[in-house]
Amino acid sequence: MRLPSWWLKRNAISWFLWPASLLFGLVVYIRYAFYRVGVFSAYKSRLPIIIVGNLNVGGTGKTPLVIALVTELQKRGFRPAVITRGYKSKGKNYPLCVTSDTQADLCGDEPLLIARQTKCPVVVDPNRPRAVKFLEASNQCDIIISDDGLQHYALQRDLEIVVVDSKRQFGNGFLLPAGMLREPVSRLKKVDMVVCNGDSRWCTRLYSKRLDFWLGGSERLEGVYTKYMTEEEQASNNVKNSSVKSIPQKNIFSMLFKIKQLTLLSDSSQSIQIAQFKHKKVHAIAGIGNPEQFFVFLRSHELDIVPHSFPDHHPFTIDDFSFLNEQNLPVLMTEKDAVKCLGLLHDGWYVEIEAILPEVFYEEVLIKVESRCRN
Repeated sequence: MRLPSWWLKRNAISWFLWPASLLFGLVVYIRYAFYRVGVFSAYKSRLPIIIVGNLNVGGTGKTPLVIALVTELQKRGFRPAVITRGYKSKGKNYPLCVTSDTQADLCGDEPLLIARQTKCPVVVDPNRPRAVKFLEASNQCDIIISDDGLQHYALQRDLEIVVVDSKRQFGNGFLLPAGMLREPVSRLKKVDMVVCNGDSRWCTRLYSKRLDFWLGGSERLEGVYTKYMTEEEQASNNVKNSSVKSIPQKNIFSMLFKIKQLTLLSDSSQSIQIAQFKHKKVHAIAGIGNPEQFFVFLRSHELDIVPHSFPDHHPFTIDDFSFLNEQNLPVLMTEKDAVKCLGLLHDGWYVEIEAILPEVFYEEVLIKVESRCRN
């Protein structure tokens, strides 16, 4: 998703739209308050509900985190399920159960990707409480993860995880329409965990400076601390254990990505390592929330890419690959885009990535969920 320039940096346009942002913020606050005090009703499930969401418009890496969380829960003996609204899905009957064979245009690309990678129950429904009730009745799971839905307060939750992109961060800090934020950054004080997608060193800046700036003063940082993937990383950022332990209420974790393999679009049994394209020129296709992140990721592996950006959730057609008539180079794309291109491009490769999080992240998730369920 290509964001307006004034969303990333304050300029004349963003300041012109700022009054509208104040009005939007007032509506957000009133709506949130009404759910908190019970003016609007919210459904409470008998199953634990984990929300994985973000504060801003555009991609932050929620879906890879959902997949990683589902996979880890499955390893630990849980039966997780995922609910999602299925953005740009064309299904007419909800709730819609997604399987590996479901058409992407019916359910949306992200639900199909989750279903294919995890084999867990995935239910698409714009009405999230209805999706939860469906899963409760079907007895298919013992824990539910909502892909997005941080602002869907009609569903009560046991754990809120917010994903922040370490490059875009919070943009210019304004709410819509002057900025990219759906809710103010101060909302981070109310969530349970924050996951920084990308440069893990930004966790330190988020902790020590950036979050201080957004939340308005060091005294409001109480309860916010960082955890790191390795002791070496902790030492390189000059963060002492004593300072981490002294602020024990909130959690900020880093999430990094690694490439597992490249898989042939027309035959998933054929795969290669990305090193085979090192120093070679390739087409790179990305129709995701933040295409540049994918391109930078490929360049970091020393690929000479010709980038092709498309809008998030783009419905690909054969015409989108007309560039192959001019430069018949290998084609690499995201796995999210691949689920929509299976019948269009036979010789392309999709990049399988894996989200890497510290073990303590998963332990904290289980501790918090179990604690909430006991209460």
